[in-house]
Amino acid sequence: MHKKILLLFIVGLLTFGCSDDPSSVGGNLISDEDKVVFDVLDSGVDQVKQTSSYYYAPQAFGSTSKVLVGATEEFSAYMLLKFDIFLQDSVIALIKSNGATINKSWINFYPKYTAGNKDSKISLTAHEIEKSWALGFDLDSLNTLPYKNENVISNLTDSDTLLTCNLSLDLTKKWIDGVVNSDDTKNNGVIFVPQGKSKIYGFNAISLFAAANPTMYNIEIERPGKWKDTLQITPYLDNHVVKGSKPNLGDRLIVQSGYIVKGKLFFDLASLPKPSIINKAIIELTLDSLMTKDGTPSSDSLVIYSMKDSSSNSLTPDSVYSLLLTKSGNKFTGDITWLIQKIIEGSDYQGFRLDLFDDSVAASRIVFYGSKYQDSAKRPRIKITYTRKQ
Repeated sequence: MHKKILLLFIVGLLTFGCSDDPSSVGGNLISDEDKVVFDVLDSGVDQVKQTSSYYYAPQAFGSTSKVLVGATEEFSAYMLLKFDIFLQDSVIALIKSNGATINKSWINFYPKYTAGNKDSKISLTAHEIEKSWALGFDLDSLNTLPYKNENVISNLTDSDTLLTCNLSLDLTKKWIDGVVNSDDTKNNGVIFVPQGKSKIYGFNAISLFAAANPTMYNIEIERPGKWKDTLQITPYLDNHVVKGSKPNLGDRLIVQSGYIVKGKLFFDLASLPKPSIINKAIIELTLDSLMTKDGTPSSDSLVIYSMKDSSSNSLTPDSVYSLLLTKSGNKFTGDITWLIQKIIEGSDYQGFRLDLFDDSVAASRIVFYGSKYQDSAKRPRIKITYTRKQ
């Protein structure tokens, strides 16, 4: 009996809900000024003015998670290392009395990043640096850095998972002599200079936290007939500088790491009514896979910021909160609802800046179809769903 009553109630509701004029029920109770509508601004459909460009952004590196070395057709990475050698007093006394000998020294590197031809062998020389240097190091610093012509490494062996080389025994002894005689001017480290254009490696840099497989400088010390031991020393200072160029492709949008190039993208949002509630804002970039030069791991994330002044490339205060565009297939997409809402509410807006998330620790050139590309379907796209008053 209860089931029959319930069924009749549901049928009644359905009959009432299927009125020929459903909007008339209660519609006249809402004033026109209080009505809202959903709308969409889609640059892939609507006539939305857009521009894209890119620019070189020089940067002094230091305290990065990786250091780079090597060369490809696009980039040349120079790596600087300094090792702080510590010796126990008993060992120092033995060296002073010629009771201990330095037999050999070598460095082991463990690649964590690769760009270029993975099947080739990297080619490097290393040279003694002749003056002190610091972490804030850039291209100008590199161009004025004095170092000796002599190559101080030999037997460079590249097996993808391990790069190893012997370091000049004379240089190691010079550094140890500086420790024994408290003369820190004898050790300014070495610079590794790329030869050829085979590939670039990235190694874990020094860190406050112990990194897996750190670069290791090994020194074999022996007291003849008594003992033989190997000192293992991680870098005290490390850094890298990347040389490269800004491509000249007017119909593309380019971002680079290493030799850092940042992208600029502008959509004319003047047609968005104010005030509005931004329900969803998605930006989409299409990758030019043929022109892109990526490494392993891939540069698969972009950071997007709102620009206050496109001529000076300055950012809005809101850009302290960065948003990401991530890669899926040949697209980079991201939700920028928060940024668009801030723009609607009056935040300065002269476009967006695009950075590679890994721009200081990789050597990649990521190329997108730009705002002038002939196929409009491949141009950057923004789709904004918003609520406005009727």
